[in-house]
Amino acid sequence: MWFDDMDKGGRGICRQAEGPLGRALRGLRHELWLSQQQLGDIAGISQATVSKIELGRPSWALFCRLVEAVGGRPVVMIERIPTAREVTEAVMNDEDPYPRGWRPKEEFVDWW
Repeated sequence: MWFDDMDKGGRGICRQAEGPLGRALRGLRHELWLSQQQLGDIAGISQATVSKIELGRPSWALFCRLVEAVGGRPVVMIERIPTAREVTEAVMNDEDPYPRGWRPKEEFVDWW
């Protein structure tokens, strides 16, 4: 099936998408069952450029162009992360210190 070979590079290797833009673009492309070449053709850019964005060399302008080319709309959302003091105060008051279930990555949590 052609989908099986969709992400194979010149050496027959499939590399993992890097960064939030790269993962989002690859996810969108896979949902639409498009190869990098097909997406590039739709947006008027090369397959190599699509690959670079997916592999972590982001370009917001190109990302937007690719998403808009397939009928999407890129949306950015920024959520405030509580400070260490706010987290401490919330824990001391027996409250949930994190908004809407947000949790820091475990490698960033210090355990004394």
